[in-house]
Amino acid sequence: MPRKKKIEENTIEKPENEVSINNKVLTDTDLVEQQEVNNLPNEQSYPNSLEDEHNQSTEVSVEIGTQSDIPEAPSTKTIHIWGGERGGAGKSTGCRVMAHYLLERGIPFYLVDADRSRPDVKTYYGEKLGKNCVEAYFSEAEYKSNNADTIFQSALTQNVLVNLPAQVAVPFQEWVERNCLEEVASDMQIEFVLWFACTGEIDSLQLFEESLHQYPWMKHVLVKNLGLQPDLNTWQKLLSSNKLKELQKKHPFKQIELPKFYAVDRDIIEAKPMPLSDAIATDQYLGVLGRKRTQKFLAHCATQFEGTGYFDMIEAKGDWR
Repeated sequence: MPRKKKIEENTIEKPENEVSINNKVLTDTDLVEQQEVNNLPNEQSYPNSLEDEHNQSTEVSVEIGTQSDIPEAPSTKTIHIWGGERGGAGKSTGCRVMAHYLLERGIPFYLVDADRSRPDVKTYYGEKLGKNCVEAYFSEAEYKSNNADTIFQSALTQNVLVNLPAQVAVPFQEWVERNCLEEVASDMQIEFVLWFACTGEIDSLQLFEESLHQYPWMKHVLVKNLGLQPDLNTWQKLLSSNKLKELQKKHPFKQIELPKFYAVDRDIIEAKPMPLSDAIATDQYLGVLGRKRTQKFLAHCATQFEGTGYFDMIEAKGDWR
């Protein structure tokens, strides 16, 4: 009996060079053979201790959490509005040129033509932009007042370019106030830039002043339409007045020039509306000289747009700042 007891004790004890895995005892030789089969080093296949095993699992969980818990940084979208309140101030021309500018640089945007009587911007670019070009309108009628909401809804995902009609100040203001756009735009990180086309006449500048007072939270750009007021001295007198200087200090705004678009070239394009890139692609429509004049006009406009700094952060594959 004593001898039998000694044998049982030897069976229970495991040598130091044996490891138990899934209730199976393996020797050093067995481990080496198993590692060769799995082609894994010993320290990767089997932790040296429970502490090592715990550290490995902790590292993995932290790495997964870091990748999944950090939200993407929000990006600011911009609604570029071409207005001016007066008819014939150059709103549609400026909007068409800006559409050309964005397309040439591969910048994605929605185009919203809000001029019900003459949606000529959509006429030029509707086919090219497809579903990214829509019509909307501002109305004082309550049951129609939400039609313009598509402008803001579109800006939740992409930048928007808007062509306003003339004499839209009242319904536009009602739309802004009803929807608390100043507050909502701030919350949703959406900026408004109002490109105010001005003829250079006193009443046109007064309308610009009223817009600055009405919407101080919107960025304003005074667009000097040189095609309607070619006399630069007139512009200098108006813009150097003490009243406008005070206005500039109170509501800082930027200024650009919309160069003269020669009537003969403009009329040819308006007779057969098409994207400006198509009009200058060959000499077929404008002829050699007309094509060159239009190319120069568009290049001048592009320089003016970029001078505002509102497109500095734009990338062809990304979003507007």
